Amino acid sequence: MDAIRKIIRESVASFLQENEEEIQTYIDVIDLDPDNPKYNKYKELLKTKYGHSYISPKERYTKEEEIIQKYDGVKYSTTTPKGFEMIVSAEKNPNVDRSVVVMAYDKESQKIGVVGFSIDAITKNIRIGGAYVEPDYRRKGVYGRLVDFVEKVAKENNLTIADGGRSDDAKAFWKNRGIQENFGGNKVWYHGSADARSLKNGFEQRNISTTYIKDPERMEELQALLKTSREAGDDKTYFKTLDQVPQTKEHRSMKAPLFFTDNRSVAQTYATDKQALDYQNSEPGVFSFYVEPGRRAVISAPGKRFRHIDIDLVKKGFVNSGSSPEEVEDAFARLNWPDNYHGKTTNTTIGLIAQELGYDTVDVVGVLDSYHGGNTRSTVRMVWDVNRIKPV
Repeated sequence: MDAIRKIIRESVASFLQENEEEIQTYIDVIDLDPDNPKYNKYKELLKTKYGHSYISPKERYTKEEEIIQKYDGVKYSTTTPKGFEMIVSAEKNPNVDRSVVVMAYDKESQKIGVVGFSIDAITKNIRIGGAYVEPDYRRKGVYGRLVDFVEKVAKENNLTIADGGRSDDAKAFWKNRGIQENFGGNKVWYHGSADARSLKNGFEQRNISTTYIKDPERMEELQALLKTSREAGDDKTYFKTLDQVPQTKEHRSMKAPLFFTDNRSVAQTYATDKQALDYQNSEPGVFSFYVEPGRRAVISAPGKRFRHIDIDLVKKGFVNSGSSPEEVEDAFARLNWPDNYHGKTTNTTIGLIAQELGYDTVDVVGVLDSYHGGNTRSTVRMVWDVNRIKPV
């Protein structure tokens, strides 16, 4: 009976893993308005087809809500180290799940600054998002007092500030505060291996061969011509056009991305001898590393599966990290063809595009990356230069 139960459990896990993207898509749609009756059909579909019971964000984020409730409505007066008197006021963000808005007011109750942050009780992380201080009130210690409040929340709830913001001002602030951004190479990252013997001497620099489109515009023209000639049954034009396609591309050798997570339990799911080639003699294990970020891109993909990520989210992340929209579109045109899976792209392709754009690392925030599926969110750091990786 134990063997049968094991087979059933493995079959169910395999089924859920194969359909995880479809399941998450339905969840994302229902999350837009969980109480709307028109979404009941999707809830029923999740239950009958996938065996998945929908849980609303309010129930899903119970721990986060408990923390937020303690600080919702907190208000107090304070004075900055530069002698500026101000008021700090915190409230739950009504528009964003698991988030708090901290506002700064002067003595006349005029709003002069704001900081937003989100809480993830699973990874035990706080991430600071948008922040702004009115120009006339900068260099007075206002932002520091707002961050003091965030640090207070982190300390009182055993949380870690995993991201202090991506702007140059935010990075300079944390550096002056004595903490390196994200926080630099001082943050511990985990890597799970099916066979740790290969890591005893560190990571080897690996390259992968990929198709690189030299002339994206010409490739697009040829693809359109192939489509029309195929639909028209014009074999002569079709094959003549097909012969021209190789002239628009070439094979390039690029550095292969390596993957790390900030959640040890996620890394542990990859440390199983079942995945090893020499499984009888393998030595599974989880290793801790510092990964120097260098020029870093940040892609926010909360609740998305790491295997395939929405292209729009990836493009937005690169633009927010400092690349121009034109640069991003060009890099996708050269490296994401034909790796376009229903509007999604693979994590390996993201790493190649990041290299094309000049980044040293990519952090994909809030993704679901457990080998066996599951709902544990974490940040995955991708890096391709092994010299940036140091053992703890």
